Amino acid sequence: MIAIHQLTTVKLDEQRLIIMRMKYILLILLLFTFLGTSNGQSSTKSNDDSKPKPEISVGLWIDQIGNIDYSNNTYEVIFYLWVNSTDSIYDFKNYFDLANSWNSEILYHQIDSIDYNGGQKFNELIKIKTKNSTSFNYSDFPFDKNLINLDVELVAHNVGDIKINLDQNNSNINPELHKQWKIKMFPIKHQKIQWGSELGSLKNLSEGDSIRSTLELSRNSWPIYFKLFSILFLSFILASLSFFLPNQKSGEQVAIVVGALFAAIGNKYITESIIPISNDFGLSDQIHFTTILFILLFILFVIIEQRREFKDSVKFDFSLFIVSSISYLLIITLITLNHIF
Repeated sequence: MIAIHQLTTVKLDEQRLIIMRMKYILLILLLFTFLGTSNGQSSTKSNDDSKPKPEISVGLWIDQIGNIDYSNNTYEVIFYLWVNSTDSIYDFKNYFDLANSWNSEILYHQIDSIDYNGGQKFNELIKIKTKNSTSFNYSDFPFDKNLINLDVELVAHNVGDIKINLDQNNSNINPELHKQWKIKMFPIKHQKIQWGSELGSLKNLSEGDSIRSTLELSRNSWPIYFKLFSILFLSFILASLSFFLPNQKSGEQVAIVVGALFAAIGNKYITESIIPISNDFGLSDQIHFTTILFILLFILFVIIEQRREFKDSVKFDFSLFIVSSISYLLIITLITLNHIF
């Protein structure tokens, strides 16, 4: 019995040893399988990372700018937009969007290709007319300088899917526009835009690529300046010349000064038909306010002179004319220079 028991014990020990060896072998096989899978994934990922991204080259040419509406803060622009690619046609015509656009229209569309390094190189060109909104600052009118941002959003791909190069050499502005405006075009920029919403995107996309062209608009200001305020300056001169009338003609003095006041107020209405009313106390407001204030002071002086029955004095009248003219000229010059610089 003892021999049988010992034999059974030996067999059980051998079975346990075999089972333990099988467990170790299985564990080693699982470990090698896991390491092989990880290396395969890393290799695949490395191959994906080493694969170059598709590239496109984008450029923009400003052809026309017009219908600038200060009242509604809108302007119209016609421009050319192109993209060069080597993998395939980008299809700009159907996959672009214009930020702050009220209305846009494609005027021209062309696709061209050439053989390039054993493949093909594609060029797509479109001509676009758009009416955009912006925020004009006209408090310094006619010395104002306004920046216009033309943003073209590229919606045919996700951010990071392709490499975007900018064709700076060919991106410029029509030189004929400088005859009417002083336009400065800054280099175009590639930027990422945040939409602030995923817009129901199934891929949870809330940003995109955009090409921005920034323009600075200004004009030949001095002719416009004198056209706007020449009547105002003449009304001041007319009112100040009333000093030289004799005191016994005080009625004529009052009539001249009051006529100059109405001329200044009329000029204010004319300028407001050109420059929209805003919350800012701009250049036009300051010049009109200063002129009307001087004319009111002239009216007050005429009334006091009549009531006090001052004696005629050409020297006093001339001194008053010189002091008031120099003061007015100095104030208007300071106001104007403050809005130029």
